[in-house]
Amino acid sequence: MIEYKKIGENEREKVQVLVETVLDGLERKEFFIPITNNEYDDMFNDSKSIIYGAYDDGKLIGIARMSLEELKNDHIKKELNLENNKVTRFGKYMVLSEYRNQGIMKHLQARLIEESKKLNYEYVIILAHPENVQSNGAIKNMGAELVETTIYKEYLRNVWLLKL
Repeated sequence: MIEYKKIGENEREKVQVLVETVLDGLERKEFFIPITNNEYDDMFNDSKSIIYGAYDDGKLIGIARMSLEELKNDHIKKELNLENNKVTRFGKYMVLSEYRNQGIMKHLQARLIEESKKLNYEYVIILAHPENVQSNGAIKNMGAELVETTIYKEYLRNVWLLKL
Protein backbone atom coordinates (compact mmCIF):
# COMPACT_ATOMS: atom_id res chain seq x y z
CA MET A 1 0.00 0.00 0.00
CA ILE A 2 1.28 3.46 -0.92
CA GLU A 3 1.83 5.87 1.99
CA TYR A 4 1.94 9.67 1.62
CA LYS A 5 3.76 12.02 3.98
CA LYS A 6 5.77 15.22 4.19
CA ILE A 7 9.45 14.89 3.39
CA GLY A 8 12.07 16.33 5.71
CA GLU A 9 15.73 17.30 5.37
CA ASN A 10 16.76 13.84 6.56
CA GLU A 11 15.48 12.44 3.25
CA ARG A 12 17.36 14.83 0.94
CA GLU A 13 19.57 12.06 -0.42
CA LYS A 14 16.53 9.88 -1.20
CA VAL A 15 14.94 12.79 -3.08
CA GLN A 16 18.12 13.43 -5.07
CA VAL A 17 18.35 9.74 -6.01
CA LEU A 18 14.69 9.74 -7.07
CA VAL A 19 15.18 12.87 -9.20
CA GLU A 20 18.29 11.44 -10.87
CA THR A 21 16.55 8.11 -11.53
CA VAL A 22 13.48 9.76 -13.06
CA LEU A 23 15.51 12.20 -15.17
CA ASP A 24 17.91 9.49 -16.37
CA GLY A 25 14.94 7.47 -17.61
CA LEU A 26 13.41 10.30 -19.64
CA GLU A 27 13.74 10.32 -23.40
CA ARG A 28 12.89 14.03 -23.42
CA LYS A 29 15.16 15.73 -20.86
CA GLU A 30 13.52 19.12 -21.52
CA PHE A 31 10.36 17.86 -19.81
CA PHE A 32 11.93 18.85 -16.46
CA ILE A 33 13.90 21.96 -15.58
CA PRO A 34 17.13 20.82 -13.86
CA ILE A 35 17.29 21.35 -10.09
CA THR A 36 20.22 23.47 -8.90
CA ASN A 37 21.94 23.04 -5.52
CA ASN A 38 20.26 26.26 -4.34
CA GLU A 39 16.87 24.84 -5.32
CA TYR A 40 17.60 21.67 -3.36
CA ASP A 41 18.46 23.87 -0.37
CA ASP A 42 15.15 25.72 -0.82
CA MET A 43 13.24 22.44 -1.16
CA PHE A 44 14.37 21.45 2.32
CA ASN A 45 13.91 24.86 3.92
CA ASP A 46 10.63 24.71 5.86
CA SER A 47 10.05 28.44 5.31
CA LYS A 48 10.33 28.05 1.51
CA SER A 49 8.78 24.70 0.58
CA ILE A 50 6.56 21.83 1.49
CA ILE A 51 7.36 18.50 -0.19
CA TYR A 52 5.21 15.41 -0.07
CA GLY A 53 6.46 11.98 -0.90
CA ALA A 54 4.83 8.73 -1.90
CA TYR A 55 6.35 5.61 -0.35
CA ASP A 56 6.00 1.95 -1.16
CA ASP A 57 7.15 -0.12 1.81
CA GLY A 58 9.49 2.70 2.88
CA LYS A 59 10.88 3.30 -0.63
CA LEU A 60 10.43 6.85 -1.96
CA ILE A 61 8.64 6.48 -5.32
CA GLY A 62 7.27 9.97 -6.01
CA ILE A 63 7.40 13.62 -4.94
CA ALA A 64 5.56 16.91 -5.41
CA ARG A 65 6.62 20.32 -4.11
CA MET A 66 4.81 23.50 -3.13
CA SER A 67 6.62 26.84 -2.90
CA LEU A 68 5.87 28.88 0.22
CA GLU A 69 7.60 31.99 -1.05
CA GLU A 70 5.26 34.68 -2.26
CA LEU A 71 5.75 35.06 -6.01
CA LYS A 72 6.08 38.87 -5.78
CA ASN A 73 8.16 39.60 -8.86
CA ASP A 74 7.16 36.60 -10.93
CA HIS A 75 6.52 37.53 -14.57
CA ILE A 76 3.83 34.86 -14.91
CA LYS A 77 1.93 36.24 -11.94
CA LYS A 78 2.05 39.68 -13.59
CA GLU A 79 0.97 38.31 -16.98
CA LEU A 80 -2.05 36.65 -15.33
CA ASN A 81 -2.99 39.84 -13.48
CA LEU A 82 -2.64 38.15 -10.09
CA GLU A 83 -0.33 40.72 -8.52
CA ASN A 84 -2.79 41.41 -5.70
CA ASN A 85 -3.49 37.74 -4.96
CA LYS A 86 -1.74 35.21 -2.76
CA VAL A 87 -0.27 32.74 -5.26
CA THR A 88 1.83 29.62 -4.79
CA ARG A 89 3.50 27.31 -7.28
CA PHE A 90 3.49 23.53 -7.43
CA GLY A 91 6.31 21.70 -9.12
CA LYS A 92 8.92 18.97 -9.17
CA TYR A 93 6.28 16.34 -9.87
CA MET A 94 8.04 13.02 -10.26
CA VAL A 95 7.05 9.38 -9.99
CA LEU A 96 9.25 6.39 -10.76
CA SER A 97 8.27 4.94 -14.13
CA GLU A 98 7.23 1.57 -12.72
CA TYR A 99 4.68 3.33 -10.45
CA ARG A 100 3.07 5.64 -12.99
CA ASN A 101 -0.64 5.47 -13.86
CA GLN A 102 -1.61 4.42 -10.33
CA GLY A 103 -3.04 7.77 -9.16
CA ILE A 104 0.02 8.63 -7.08
CA MET A 105 0.32 12.17 -8.44
CA LYS A 106 -3.37 12.76 -7.78
CA HIS A 107 -2.83 11.90 -4.10
CA LEU A 108 0.29 14.08 -3.85
CA GLN A 109 -1.53 17.01 -5.48
CA ALA A 110 -4.46 16.61 -3.07
CA ARG A 111 -2.10 17.01 -0.12
CA LEU A 112 -0.52 20.12 -1.64
CA ILE A 113 -3.95 21.62 -2.32
CA GLU A 114 -4.93 20.95 1.28
CA GLU A 115 -1.74 22.69 2.50
CA SER A 116 -2.38 25.63 0.15
CA LYS A 117 -5.87 26.14 1.49
CA LYS A 118 -4.63 26.00 5.10
CA LEU A 119 -2.14 28.76 4.25
CA ASN A 120 -4.84 30.88 2.57
CA TYR A 121 -3.43 30.83 -0.94
CA GLU A 122 -5.92 31.92 -3.57
CA TYR A 123 -4.29 30.45 -6.68
CA VAL A 124 -1.77 27.83 -7.70
CA ILE A 125 0.46 28.13 -10.77
CA ILE A 126 1.80 24.89 -12.26
CA LEU A 127 4.16 24.62 -15.23
CA ALA A 128 4.61 21.68 -17.60
CA HIS A 129 6.26 21.10 -20.95
CA PRO A 130 3.50 21.26 -23.60
CA GLU A 131 4.36 17.78 -24.91
CA ASN A 132 4.54 16.10 -21.50
CA VAL A 133 1.18 14.38 -21.81
CA GLN A 134 1.22 12.71 -18.37
CA SER A 135 2.07 15.88 -16.44
CA ASN A 136 -0.42 18.02 -18.35
CA GLY A 137 -3.11 15.37 -17.87
CA ALA A 138 -2.49 15.18 -14.12
CA ILE A 139 -2.65 18.96 -13.82
CA LYS A 140 -5.85 19.20 -15.88
CA ASN A 141 -7.46 16.42 -13.82
CA MET A 142 -6.94 18.42 -10.63
CA GLY A 143 -9.15 21.16 -12.09
CA ALA A 144 -6.48 23.60 -13.28
CA GLU A 145 -7.05 25.67 -16.40
CA LEU A 146 -4.45 26.04 -19.15
CA VAL A 147 -3.95 29.80 -19.48
CA GLU A 148 -0.91 30.18 -21.73
CA THR A 149 2.24 28.68 -23.16
CA THR A 150 5.39 30.69 -22.52
CA ILE A 151 9.14 30.56 -22.02
CA TYR A 152 10.14 30.11 -18.37
CA LYS A 153 13.85 29.99 -17.48
CA GLU A 154 14.63 29.28 -21.14
CA TYR A 155 12.18 26.34 -21.21
CA LEU A 156 8.90 26.13 -23.12
CA ARG A 157 6.08 25.59 -20.63
CA ASN A 158 2.31 25.38 -20.41
CA VAL A 159 1.08 27.59 -17.58
CA TRP A 160 -1.81 26.14 -15.62
CA LEU A 161 -3.84 28.07 -13.05
CA LEU A 162 -5.89 26.55 -10.25
CA LYS A 163 -8.27 28.76 -8.28
CA LEU A 164 -8.58 27.47 -4.72
